Amino acid sequence: MVVTLIFTALASLIIIGSTIAFTIITSLVGIGLMSSYLICIGCLISRRLRQEPLPPSRFSLGRAGLYINIMAFCFLCLAWVMLFFPSAPNPTPQSMNWVILIFGSTVSFSMLYYWLRGRHKYVGPVELIKSE
Repeated sequence: MVVTLIFTALASLIIIGSTIAFTIITSLVGIGLMSSYLICIGCLISRRLRQEPLPPSRFSLGRAGLYINIMAFCFLCLAWVMLFFPSAPNPTPQSMNWVILIFGSTVSFSMLYYWLRGRHKYVGPVELIKSE
């Protein structure tokens, strides 16, 4: 708990040094969060459109679930794109939002690493457990 407090306090000091760095970090966090939501909701939409069964849950939206997922996906796509824009019009190179470069480089490196090495070494989780 103390480590989390110290890390959060140090990360909060970034805004004192550079508001641009703070904006880039918060945009990058938002893009990562939006990307994870887009992947999850996209998988749900895909399963619903192929009429595959969803795992059992305590709460269901029924038939409205597909439409709500599609609306959420469209909203997240718009929000995801907007997070790449600079915070003010006519930015200078110093105030430009460089998140697209950071995010694109990270995704490109990850995909290249997986294609070259990860797909040969990665062992995925167990999908089905049979009881005996």
